[in-house]
Amino acid sequence: MRALFAVLFTAICCFASAASAQSLGAYKDKLFSYPKILEKNQDGSFLRLDYRVERDIDERDKIRGAKVQGFYVSRRGRKGQQDLSLNLGGGRIDYARTGQVRGAQWIMVYLHGRGGDRSQGISDYNFGGNFNRLKNLAVRNKGLYLVPSINDFGVKGARDVAALIGHYAAQAPGAKIVLACGSMGGQICWQYLKGQVAVPALSGALMLATHADNQFLASPHLSANGRPLPIVFGHGTLDGAFSWKKTKALFDSIQVARAGYPVRMRLFNTGKHGTPIRMIDWRQELNWIFANG
Repeated sequence: MRALFAVLFTAICCFASAASAQSLGAYKDKLFSYPKILEKNQDGSFLRLDYRVERDIDERDKIRGAKVQGFYVSRRGRKGQQDLSLNLGGGRIDYARTGQVRGAQWIMVYLHGRGGDRSQGISDYNFGGNFNRLKNLAVRNKGLYLVPSINDFGVKGARDVAALIGHYAAQAPGAKIVLACGSMGGQICWQYLKGQVAVPALSGALMLATHADNQFLASPHLSANGRPLPIVFGHGTLDGAFSWKKTKALFDSIQVARAGYPVRMRLFNTGKHGTPIRMIDWRQELNWIFANG
């Protein structure tokens, strides 16, 4: 009997360990992995990457800046894709989704910048096909991908997005929740990261071409007993909207504030405002967040 209990206990522990160690399988890694590393710090948390327009846009796109070549795209990422609305009591939020709803193991939410809408993050062909890759990673790895249309980047918008996340988190208890925040979408994400607006427990965030908010340095996540929240910063050195140097300064300050804090920065040399969204390696960064969140 003791032997039977031991076997059952071991099986349960192994199952729990496997469930917590979420990892996304390879998908078109050769097409979407990072280019040459130009600069790297000792632990690899900071990388300066060799971005080149001639290779990463001109050779990659069929229609420059608008439509990637077909072999970057797979229709499987559209499985279950829908445009929907969620009533919020006196209002609603429009969004797109693809992937698994009930029992999803992870939920990814992309928040676009000012002037955009849900079509940006659900498109298969813009940004070099990188969103199609994200959709395929979700469909192929029991994930759910959500892209809301944001009309308010203040507290109201943050609460609306949090309600959307809560709606799907309730259908997938235990799912890891990750935010990808592009440009002004970071305005909403910082509200969650600083604890100003409540949101279902996050596992991490990717802050892509967005502003640096130094108030995060006072966040409970950075306290000695706080729960670390993995963050990936992505920026281009020629970003005309937000300064990469301010983001790098915040990245450095986080590392000083709490040694070993899970934070990364991917700097795309000569990259502009949209470059991190085109070039971020979703699989590599999500697997790192899952391992540390």
